[in-house]
Amino acid sequence: MDIFFYISLSITLILSLLLVFPALTTLSAALFRVEEVKDSAMEVDFACIITVYQNFDICTTLIDSLQKQKYQRFHIYIVADDCEAVNMPDIPTNVSLLVPAHKLASKVKSMKYALANFIRSHDATVIFDPDNLAHPAFLSEIKPFFGADFSVVQGKRTAKNLDTPIAAIDGMGEAYYNYTVRQTPFRLGSSSTIAGSGMVIETGLFRAYLTLESMDTGQHKVIIAEDNILQNYAVALGKRIAYAPAAIVYDEKVDSPHQIRRQRTRWLKSYFQHVRQSATLFVQGVKQSDFNIAFFGLLTSYPPLSILVSAVLVFGMIYIFLFPMLVLWLAFAFLLFILHFFVVLYLSNAPSAIWKVIWMLPYFLLLQLSALLHLSATKTDFLVTDHKRKITIDDLLDEKAKKR
Repeated sequence: MDIFFYISLSITLILSLLLVFPALTTLSAALFRVEEVKDSAMEVDFACIITVYQNFDICTTLIDSLQKQKYQRFHIYIVADDCEAVNMPDIPTNVSLLVPAHKLASKVKSMKYALANFIRSHDATVIFDPDNLAHPAFLSEIKPFFGADFSVVQGKRTAKNLDTPIAAIDGMGEAYYNYTVRQTPFRLGSSSTIAGSGMVIETGLFRAYLTLESMDTGQHKVIIAEDNILQNYAVALGKRIAYAPAAIVYDEKVDSPHQIRRQRTRWLKSYFQHVRQSATLFVQGVKQSDFNIAFFGLLTSYPPLSILVSAVLVFGMIYIFLFPMLVLWLAFAFLLFILHFFVVLYLSNAPSAIWKVIWMLPYFLLLQLSALLHLSATKTDFLVTDHKRKITIDDLLDEKAKKR
């Protein structure tokens, strides 16, 4: 019984530390001044890659938003993979429409295809999903970071749509992660995590990343976590990934339980695939006395919230009958975790649509847990989520202005 108690005590300590870790990092980051990155006269030539799969029409509003950028030194590469209808009669001079002869069915293959067809040597490469919209100041806000010698920069992804409860909860998650795993670690002197789109990479580094053995797409290999591979590769090289909160990319949020399940299945598989590499980064950082590498490895080893919360609830119910004092300990840490979650939403200026769906979080947790049952699907399927909401950047900004 004593051995069982000490094992239970160890589990409680680990879970409690995991629960309070986000609050501790947020509090620590508040003690640091926001890092000021000043613009310079340095010109940066951007390659904007848009990877489209089967639905070309959805990317036309993204192209329109890029054409309205304040900073105009860029070229757009659209990879239209397996698209039956490619309707773009008047192609602007700063756009290359690339239609592969054979179906690629892979974001990584599409990025490689775009890189192979660059019309000139670009300084930096931007990756967009076809459903994104770029704020008119996106490239203007990104440019100073390259003048300050950052090789990888993550823009701020925010919800394009909050018109359904599921979309609002998905947007809630984006707001929370923007603050806790992008803004906070960068402010602490470590690296922001990458969001999968709206990130900008120095082109030489991007080219080297695509030639990694882990990015080999041969023999119908499905790569579902190209963003994790990129961030781990960059940080292991000693690069610090910057976060640019004023460089806004609007991202379409999924609006159905089925789409949430597909998306979370992909994310959970990605976590389990790369958690060992994250732990290796932590060890590397400690050995090299490199805070950036060590903290980033620790941060990316942190378990998905759905798994952490589920573990706390399961062990809490077990301890009610065995060790009531441990339940009180867990309950206190869990209360702090929840309080921090709400504080982060407040600090992130979360819109009212997000606050109205707080009550749906238990249902959302169940949807994410059900994704664990579908992890095997990622072996043969990238689990692409549907994109269907078309709105121009002008209409979106007008809509958001009216809600203020």
